Amino acid sequence: MNIEVRTDKNIKNTAKWSYYFRALLTQKFNRYIEKLTQIDVHFSAETADEDGGRDKRCAIGAQVVCLKPIGLSHN
Repeated sequence: MNIEVRTDKNIKNTAKWSYYFRALLTQKFNRYIEKLTQIDVHFSAETADEDGGRDKRCAIGAQVVCLKPIGLSHN
């Protein structure tokens, strides 16, 4: 299972931050390791301003063996 964590230009993606989310997703989806081939996580913000997180978005995509990719997002 490959896990990619990405951000847009308004959110700083450090190695520590990426490692945290990879470890968290690996732990949560470990029982599906045989069926999941890819998980993509993308964090974005419409503006670079600190406004309490109202413009933040998280999109997650997953590739499951023998199925179409699955995606969801939350603003």
